Amino acid sequence: MVLDYSLVHWIAFLTAAILLNLSPGPDMAFILGHTVKSGIRTGFAALSASGRVRACMWRWRHSASRQSSRPQHSLSRR
Repeated sequence: MVLDYSLVHWIAFLTAAILLNLSPGPDMAFILGHTVKSGIRTGFAALSASGRVRACMWRWRHSASRQSSRPQHSLSRR
């Protein structure tokens, strides 16, 4: 099966990719909602909280993957 993509396919793909990258995600909607509702100081606080949550999730995910890759030998120290 030969895949033959025309210019129309590439334009549609690039348009969708750009729109997906420009659209705000749930964390950005959270920050903007707090900023509009309570002011810029609350918006910055929401931004800080969002960053902390993301950092904690990253640490948790990577520590869990490291723990599961450790060998479970009977001679290993605990």
